[in-house]
Amino acid sequence: GGADTTSTTTADNPPQQRVNGFGTAQNHVHSFLSFPSDVLVLATHYGLFRSTNGGTNWTVTAAGPGQIMDGMMTFSLVSSPLNLQRLYVLTQPSINNPKGIQALYTSSDQGVTWQMGVKTADIGDMYFVAAGNDSVDEVYTYVTREGAQGFKVSKDNGKHFTSPGPLPFGRILGMLAIPGAPGNLLVYSNDGVARSNDGGAHWSTVQSVDGAVYGMTTSGPKQPIYASGDAGIYSSQDSGKSFSLVYTNARYGALTASPVQS
Repeated sequence: GGADTTSTTTADNPPQQRVNGFGTAQNHVHSFLSFPSDVLVLATHYGLFRSTNGGTNWTVTAAGPGQIMDGMMTFSLVSSPLNLQRLYVLTQPSINNPKGIQALYTSSDQGVTWQMGVKTADIGDMYFVAAGNDSVDEVYTYVTREGAQGFKVSKDNGKHFTSPGPLPFGRILGMLAIPGAPGNLLVYSNDGVARSNDGGAHWSTVQSVDGAVYGMTTSGPKQPIYASGDAGIYSSQDSGKSFSLVYTNARYGALTASPVQS
């Protein structure tokens, strides 16, 4: 997430000795996507990498020398639930004086090629990006400097953004667009969870969640939604209208749900 990337120091000349399939001793992964047919995409501090054989071999498809995001680190990599070919990723400088531009980027071929969307200079620092559930061209972001007014939506693959409405929290950590339910969104924060059924124009807080929530996932339409927070792991069986605390023995920073076994 955005909080992890901003604390990482930059370097003029990162070590070039390769110690694994996708980077150098100084490199690390910020986001990771797995697709059918053994396609993997990694957003890292130095380069965006793609594998077509389950990770045996990797190709730098962006953020490498001479590429569109040259000198940028990549994070908050997501895919559209309506078309797995449509990806979005955010960038920040990974070296001093990068050739690339800090912006939101999008791919229509599952990460093989990339195009630049809105520039950070034009909208502000984006904390995360999340694909929408209303159309393939819909994407959401959160601009931290604007607080409760920082929730933004784009209907044209991230080229232009508008604000659908104010958030119930001063700051959020992430968002889940509920699969198969256009306009139904969940946001989570240090203050709990809120739900919208009109694309973010109006919000209602979820009363059954206590304390901070910092991760949320679901495997697909009409499947359980899981959330991880200060109290433990929550589960929702009604598309996020209510949550039940199902596990309290530990707190986990990230969750994912299997698409073949929810």
